[in-house]
Order: sequence, then structure tokens, then C-alpha cells
Amino acid sequence: MKSKWARILSDIGNPLIVITMLYFFVAYIERYPAKDVMLFLLWTTLIVGSMLVASALWVKIRRNLPNMDIIEREDRYLPYLASFVGYLILWLIAPARLPEYPMLHAVVMSVMLGVLICGLVNLKWKISFHGFSMGLFSSFVFHYNFVAGLIFLFLTVVIGWSRVYKGVHTWAQVFAGGLLGFTLGFLSIKLLVG
Repeated sequence: MKSKWARILSDIGNPLIVITMLYFFVAYIERYPAKDVMLFLLWTTLIVGSMLVASALWVKIRRNLPNMDIIEREDRYLPYLASFVGYLILWLIAPARLPEYPMLHAVVMSVMLGVLICGLVNLKWKISFHGFSMGLFSSFVFHYNFVAGLIFLFLTVVIGWSRVYKGVHTWAQVFAGGLLGFTLGFLSIKLLVG
């Protein structure tokens, strides 16, 4: 029973899902026009998503992995690099309207820097990108509502537990990822929104 919950929580905390939900959360709270948000999400999916999925599939096929959960530190380089390059391309070609949406700008900047930092940390030590994405989401929730932020931090810990329980990460790796995500989100909001 515990392993079933660990798998479900780990899937809920998938960074692709969490970061996508963060876009929608910020857009909804800020009342950004749906057309612009959907167009931006389409660009993100086409550029970043395709590069990430292609690199993860390459690793999965090359290493004959049973699923897309890339556990070994050595196998994570290519997906981190592909994600960073994808966000960098997105940053360069999509910002024409990004300054009109400072909180969305903060999300993109946070994720791009987070992917870069996690990739660099990964050269020597494994860090949890699930923890990063949950910590990032928590910082944005805190910006809007303190109590909801505390609830989301609790959810971050629960999803961190699922990663430790599955044997994918240690508590230190989950904590480091969560702290990095929360800090980058907080700093991006302060820098770009005030």
C-alpha cells in the first residue's frame, strides 16, 4: 500500500506536471489573457518539451531503462542540458510579450536558472528536480497566500518522502532541490515583480 502511494505522489510531483501547473496557476491568479498564456505554453511545449522528451528517450533507449524515471546521476546530464538549451531558446525568441507578464517572466527565469544549477550540481552530486519544482511552486504560492504556501510546503515534503521511499533520492537531495527551487522563485519574484 505504501509503495502505491509513493508512486502516485511521485507522479504528481513530476516536474513537467508541476511546472506546467505553475504556469496556469500564475496566469489564473494574475488574470493574464488565456490566449497569450496558451500561446506561451505551446511555445514552451514545442521547444523545451520536445528537447527534454527527445533527450530522455535517448537515455531510456541507450540505457534500456524500464521507464522515463532517470535515476542515475550520470544519465541525467543530457536531459538537464537539453532543458536548459530549450529554456534559453524560449527566453530568446518568446520574450516579446513576456515583460507584459512579470510573474510569468519570473517563472521562466526561475526554471531556466534552476535547470542550469541542477545540471551543474549534478556533475558532482545528485539533486532532486522533483524537489526543485515543488519548492519553486511553493514560493509562488507563498507570494499570494501565506497559509496556502504552508500547505504547499507540506505537500512538497510529502512528495519528497515519495522520492526517498522509492529509493530515487536521499532526504538531503530532496531538501537541496526544494530549497533551490524556493530560493530561485523568491528571488525571481522580488527581482522582476517587486
